[in-house]
Amino acid sequence: MFSAYELWFKQILFELDSVRNVFHNSMVDERKTLEILKKLNRIVTIFKILVDQVSILETMSPLDFMQFRDYLCPASGFQSLQFRLLENKLGLKSEQRVRFNQHYSNVFDSKNEYLVAVERSEQEPSLLKLVEKWLERTPGLETDGFDFWTKYQRCVQEMLNNRKDSALEEDNESAQSCRIADYKKRKEMFQTVFDQEVHQALLARGERRLSHRALQGAIFITMYRDEARFTLPSQILSALMDIDCLMAKWRRK
Repeated sequence: MFSAYELWFKQILFELDSVRNVFHNSMVDERKTLEILKKLNRIVTIFKILVDQVSILETMSPLDFMQFRDYLCPASGFQSLQFRLLENKLGLKSEQRVRFNQHYSNVFDSKNEYLVAVERSEQEPSLLKLVEKWLERTPGLETDGFDFWTKYQRCVQEMLNNRKDSALEEDNESAQSCRIADYKKRKEMFQTVFDQEVHQALLARGERRLSHRALQGAIFITMYRDEARFTLPSQILSALMDIDCLMAKWRRK
Protein backbone atom coordinates (compact mmCIF):
# COMPACT_ATOMS: atom_id res chain seq x y z
CA MET A 1 0.00 0.00 0.00
CA PHE A 2 2.73 2.46 0.95
CA SER A 3 4.62 1.84 -2.28
CA ALA A 4 1.35 2.51 -4.06
CA TYR A 5 1.06 5.83 -2.20
CA GLU A 6 4.51 6.85 -3.45
CA LEU A 7 3.54 5.99 -7.02
CA TRP A 8 0.39 8.07 -6.73
CA PHE A 9 2.35 10.97 -5.18
CA LYS A 10 4.70 10.78 -8.15
CA GLN A 11 1.78 10.97 -10.58
CA ILE A 12 0.25 13.91 -8.70
CA LEU A 13 3.57 15.78 -8.81
CA PHE A 14 3.81 15.15 -12.55
CA GLU A 15 0.32 16.54 -13.16
CA LEU A 16 0.88 19.42 -10.75
CA ASP A 17 4.13 20.49 -12.41
CA SER A 18 2.41 20.41 -15.79
CA VAL A 19 -0.40 22.66 -14.53
CA ARG A 20 2.07 25.04 -12.90
CA ASN A 21 3.98 25.36 -16.16
CA VAL A 22 0.84 26.54 -17.95
CA PHE A 23 -0.10 28.99 -15.20
CA HIS A 24 3.47 30.30 -15.10
CA ASN A 25 2.94 32.18 -18.38
CA SER A 26 2.09 35.87 -18.09
CA MET A 27 -1.05 35.12 -20.10
CA VAL A 28 -2.74 31.73 -19.84
CA ASP A 29 -3.93 30.50 -23.24
CA GLU A 30 -7.69 29.97 -22.85
CA ARG A 31 -7.40 26.99 -25.19
CA LYS A 32 -5.34 25.23 -22.51
CA THR A 33 -7.89 25.60 -19.72
CA LEU A 34 -9.52 22.29 -20.65
CA GLU A 35 -6.15 20.54 -20.35
CA ILE A 36 -5.61 22.17 -16.96
CA LEU A 37 -9.03 20.97 -15.81
CA LYS A 38 -8.32 17.42 -16.99
CA LYS A 39 -5.09 17.28 -14.99
CA LEU A 40 -6.65 18.77 -11.87
CA ASN A 41 -9.55 16.32 -12.06
CA ARG A 42 -7.00 13.51 -12.38
CA ILE A 43 -5.37 14.73 -9.16
CA VAL A 44 -8.81 14.81 -7.50
CA THR A 45 -9.46 11.22 -8.56
CA ILE A 46 -6.08 10.07 -7.25
CA PHE A 47 -6.69 11.73 -3.89
CA LYS A 48 -10.06 10.00 -3.65
CA ILE A 49 -8.26 6.69 -4.14
CA LEU A 50 -5.68 7.58 -1.48
CA VAL A 51 -8.41 8.45 1.02
CA ASP A 52 -10.35 5.26 0.27
CA GLN A 53 -7.25 3.09 0.72
CA VAL A 54 -6.91 4.21 4.32
CA SER A 55 -10.08 2.23 5.08
CA ILE A 56 -7.95 -0.92 4.65
CA LEU A 57 -5.76 0.11 7.58
CA GLU A 58 -8.84 0.94 9.63
CA THR A 59 -9.72 -2.78 9.63
CA MET A 60 -6.58 -3.43 11.72
CA SER A 61 -6.13 -3.02 15.44
CA PRO A 62 -3.24 -0.83 16.65
CA LEU A 63 -1.30 -3.96 17.66
CA ASP A 64 -1.84 -5.57 14.26
CA PHE A 65 -0.55 -2.45 12.56
CA MET A 66 2.52 -2.20 14.81
CA GLN A 67 3.56 -5.74 13.89
CA PHE A 68 4.61 -4.63 10.44
CA ARG A 69 4.99 -0.83 10.83
CA ASP A 70 8.77 -1.02 11.21
CA TYR A 71 9.07 -2.74 7.85
CA LEU A 72 7.54 0.22 6.04
CA CYS A 73 10.61 1.96 4.73
CA PRO A 74 10.69 4.52 3.32
CA ALA A 75 7.51 5.67 5.00
CA SER A 76 4.69 7.17 2.96
CA GLY A 77 2.66 10.04 4.29
CA PHE A 78 3.90 12.94 6.38
CA GLN A 79 7.51 11.59 6.31
CA SER A 80 7.41 11.12 2.54
CA LEU A 81 9.67 13.41 0.52
CA GLN A 82 7.18 13.45 -2.33
CA PHE A 83 4.34 14.42 0.00
CA ARG A 84 6.41 17.33 1.35
CA LEU A 85 7.18 18.44 -2.21
CA LEU A 86 3.48 18.20 -3.00
CA GLU A 87 2.56 20.40 -0.04
CA ASN A 88 5.14 23.04 -1.01
CA LYS A 89 4.16 23.06 -4.67
CA LEU A 90 0.50 23.46 -3.78
CA GLY A 91 1.29 26.47 -1.61
CA LEU A 92 1.87 25.44 2.01
CA LYS A 93 4.41 27.83 3.54
CA SER A 94 7.04 26.75 6.05
CA GLU A 95 5.71 29.11 8.74
CA GLN A 96 2.24 27.58 8.43
CA ARG A 97 3.43 24.12 9.36
CA VAL A 98 2.93 22.69 12.83
CA ARG A 99 6.36 22.21 14.36
CA PHE A 100 7.12 18.93 16.11
CA ASN A 101 10.34 19.89 17.92
CA GLN A 102 12.17 20.40 14.62
CA HIS A 103 11.88 21.87 11.14
CA TYR A 104 9.98 19.56 8.81
CA SER A 105 12.97 19.21 6.47
CA ASN A 106 15.30 17.92 9.23
CA VAL A 107 14.14 14.35 8.61
CA PHE A 108 15.89 14.54 5.24
CA ASP A 109 19.28 15.66 6.64
CA SER A 110 20.87 12.31 5.82
CA LYS A 111 20.26 12.77 2.10
CA ASN A 112 21.51 16.02 0.61
CA GLU A 113 19.62 15.55 -2.67
CA TYR A 114 16.36 15.38 -0.71
CA LEU A 115 17.13 18.66 1.06
CA VAL A 116 17.98 20.30 -2.26
CA ALA A 117 14.65 19.13 -3.70
CA VAL A 118 12.74 20.46 -0.67
CA GLU A 119 14.49 23.84 -0.80
CA ARG A 120 13.87 24.12 -4.53
CA SER A 121 10.16 23.40 -4.04
CA GLU A 122 9.99 26.17 -1.42
CA GLN A 123 11.56 28.70 -3.78
CA GLU A 124 9.53 27.86 -6.88
CA PRO A 125 6.20 29.67 -7.41
CA SER A 126 3.48 27.51 -5.88
CA LEU A 127 0.23 26.64 -7.60
CA LEU A 128 -1.57 28.91 -5.13
CA LYS A 129 0.59 31.89 -6.09
CA LEU A 130 0.24 31.18 -9.82
CA VAL A 131 -3.55 30.82 -9.55
CA GLU A 132 -3.63 34.07 -7.58
CA LYS A 133 -1.88 35.90 -10.44
CA TRP A 134 -4.25 34.27 -12.93
CA LEU A 135 -7.32 35.40 -10.97
CA GLU A 136 -5.97 38.94 -10.69
CA ARG A 137 -6.03 39.14 -14.50
CA THR A 138 -9.70 38.15 -14.75
CA PRO A 139 -11.34 40.25 -17.48
CA GLY A 140 -14.19 42.41 -16.23
CA LEU A 141 -12.53 43.71 -13.07
CA GLU A 142 -11.25 46.88 -14.74
CA THR A 143 -12.77 50.01 -13.17
CA ASP A 144 -12.70 51.76 -16.55
CA GLY A 145 -14.46 48.82 -18.22
CA PHE A 146 -17.17 46.45 -17.03
CA ASP A 147 -16.28 47.31 -13.40
CA PHE A 148 -17.80 44.16 -11.91
CA TRP A 149 -16.76 44.94 -8.35
CA THR A 150 -18.77 48.18 -8.15
CA LYS A 151 -21.83 46.45 -9.62
CA TYR A 152 -21.43 43.51 -7.24
CA GLN A 153 -21.18 45.76 -4.16
CA ARG A 154 -24.30 47.63 -5.28
CA CYS A 155 -26.27 44.39 -5.66
CA VAL A 156 -25.09 43.07 -2.29
CA GLN A 157 -26.02 46.33 -0.57
CA GLU A 158 -29.48 46.18 -2.12
CA MET A 159 -29.87 42.58 -0.96
CA LEU A 160 -28.81 43.51 2.59
CA ASN A 161 -31.21 46.46 2.68
CA ASN A 162 -34.07 44.20 1.60
CA ARG A 163 -33.18 41.69 4.32
CA LYS A 164 -33.08 44.43 6.94
CA ASP A 165 -36.43 45.91 5.86
CA SER A 166 -38.01 42.45 5.79
CA ALA A 167 -36.68 41.69 9.28
CA LEU A 168 -38.02 44.95 10.70
CA GLU A 169 -41.46 44.18 9.27
CA GLU A 170 -41.56 40.83 11.07
CA ASP A 171 -44.42 40.81 13.62
CA ASN A 172 -43.11 37.99 15.79
CA GLU A 173 -40.55 39.45 18.20
CA SER A 174 -38.48 36.26 18.46
CA ALA A 175 -38.43 35.75 14.69
CA GLN A 176 -37.55 39.41 14.16
CA SER A 177 -34.61 39.12 16.54
CA CYS A 178 -33.28 36.08 14.67
CA ARG A 179 -33.68 37.74 11.27
CA ILE A 180 -31.96 40.92 12.41
CA ALA A 181 -29.09 38.86 13.83
CA ASP A 182 -28.83 37.05 10.49
CA TYR A 183 -28.77 40.40 8.66
CA LYS A 184 -25.97 41.71 10.89
CA LYS A 185 -23.97 38.51 10.43
CA ARG A 186 -24.23 38.72 6.64
CA LYS A 187 -23.35 42.40 6.68
CA GLU A 188 -20.20 41.73 8.72
CA MET A 189 -19.21 38.89 6.40
CA PHE A 190 -19.53 41.03 3.28
CA GLN A 191 -17.63 43.80 5.06
CA THR A 192 -14.60 41.51 5.24
CA VAL A 193 -14.95 40.93 1.49
CA PHE A 194 -15.40 44.55 0.39
CA ASP A 195 -13.12 46.37 2.84
CA GLN A 196 -9.58 45.94 1.53
CA GLU A 197 -7.99 46.85 4.87
CA VAL A 198 -10.00 44.19 6.69
CA HIS A 199 -9.07 41.69 3.99
CA GLN A 200 -5.37 42.59 4.34
CA ALA A 201 -5.60 42.05 8.10
CA LEU A 202 -7.10 38.58 7.54
CA LEU A 203 -4.37 37.92 4.99
CA ALA A 204 -1.67 38.90 7.49
CA ARG A 205 -3.16 36.52 10.09
CA GLY A 206 -3.23 33.68 7.57
CA GLU A 207 -7.03 33.47 7.62
CA ARG A 208 -7.11 34.20 3.89
CA ARG A 209 -4.58 33.28 1.22
CA LEU A 210 -5.58 35.20 -1.91
CA SER A 211 -5.00 38.89 -2.61
CA HIS A 212 -8.04 41.17 -2.65
CA ARG A 213 -7.85 41.45 -6.44
CA ALA A 214 -7.67 37.66 -6.82
CA LEU A 215 -10.67 37.29 -4.51
CA GLN A 216 -12.60 39.63 -6.78
CA GLY A 217 -11.63 37.48 -9.76
CA ALA A 218 -12.75 34.28 -8.02
CA ILE A 219 -16.13 35.80 -7.14
CA PHE A 220 -16.56 37.14 -10.68
CA ILE A 221 -15.84 33.73 -12.22
CA THR A 222 -18.25 32.06 -9.79
CA MET A 223 -21.03 34.54 -10.49
CA TYR A 224 -20.64 34.17 -14.27
CA ARG A 225 -19.91 30.44 -14.31
CA ASP A 226 -22.80 29.77 -16.71
CA GLU A 227 -21.27 32.06 -19.34
CA ALA A 228 -19.30 30.03 -21.90
CA ARG A 229 -16.07 31.95 -21.33
CA PHE A 230 -16.07 31.31 -17.58
CA THR A 231 -17.44 27.77 -17.40
CA LEU A 232 -14.02 26.08 -17.50
CA PRO A 233 -12.36 28.61 -15.14
CA SER A 234 -15.21 27.99 -12.68
CA GLN A 235 -14.66 24.23 -12.92
CA ILE A 236 -10.94 24.76 -12.36
CA LEU A 237 -11.70 26.63 -9.12
CA SER A 238 -14.03 23.82 -8.04
CA ALA A 239 -11.34 21.21 -8.74
CA LEU A 240 -8.82 23.20 -6.68
CA MET A 241 -11.26 23.32 -3.76
CA ASP A 242 -11.82 19.56 -4.11
CA ILE A 243 -8.06 18.97 -3.92
CA ASP A 244 -7.83 21.11 -0.79
CA CYS A 245 -10.73 19.27 0.89
CA LEU A 246 -9.46 15.81 -0.07
CA MET A 247 -5.95 16.59 1.12
CA ALA A 248 -7.34 17.73 4.48
CA LYS A 249 -9.48 14.59 4.65
CA TRP A 250 -6.46 12.39 3.91
CA ARG A 251 -4.51 14.10 6.70
CA ARG A 252 -7.32 13.48 9.19
CA LYS A 253 -7.44 9.82 8.19
